[in-house]
Amino acid sequence: MQRFLADTGYASIDDIAALGSRADHPVTVYVPPPPGKKGIKPENLAARERKRAKEPPVLQDWRTRMASEEGEAVMKRRKRIELVNAQTKNRGFGTMLVRGLAKSLPS
Repeated sequence: MQRFLADTGYASIDDIAALGSRADHPVTVYVPPPPGKKGIKPENLAARERKRAKEPPVLQDWRTRMASEEGEAVMKRRKRIELVNAQTKNRGFGTMLVRGLAKSLPS
């Protein structure tokens, strides 16, 4: 099984459902859901829960996975490598316009 890790907002609900429901190559998606609005009215919260209860099982599994300790652990490990990537970009190593290690390293 393959895994797909991305930031919040990178993949839409439709993308997550499409990736998770592939029969030929199932993909486990790890994308944190967007944060919920604060100060929401109880009737709106109940409507949101009813809507989520009607979602496909793939999306329900994704929401459960991301709320679990496993989902938090995966995103915590991902955070470490993102810090390394950010530091690399801040030191001048942005997009490489050439291919291959030999061409991208200075002579």
